[in-house]
Amino acid sequence: MAIIAFIAYGFGHDLYPVLILHALLLPLNCLRLLQLRRSIRRVRGKCRGDLSNEWLIPLMSRRTFKSGDVLFRLGDPARSISADRALQLYCQDPTFGLYLMRLVI
Repeated sequence: MAIIAFIAYGFGHDLYPVLILHALLLPLNCLRLLQLRRSIRRVRGKCRGDLSNEWLIPLMSRRTFKSGDVLFRLGDPARSISADRALQLYCQDPTFGLYLMRLVI
């Protein structure tokens, strides 16, 4: 790990600001590593799952249409979800991006 090298460098060359900074960052980096590994495990578990869209239900809203109503026409711009909302969902839960990628593939 590079942070260990920076700590050793700071200690070996009496660079106390470098030593203190990286000594303080070490627990934070360890925590982030654990969170990342947990997230990777969760996404790998979802990879083996089906393409069920049940988890999208809380993000949807109910609408009522009459028989013969046109829902969309060829060439209409997509308004089911905005690009900003899609990015927000991806950042909150990487399985959303994985779901879309699997759906497209």
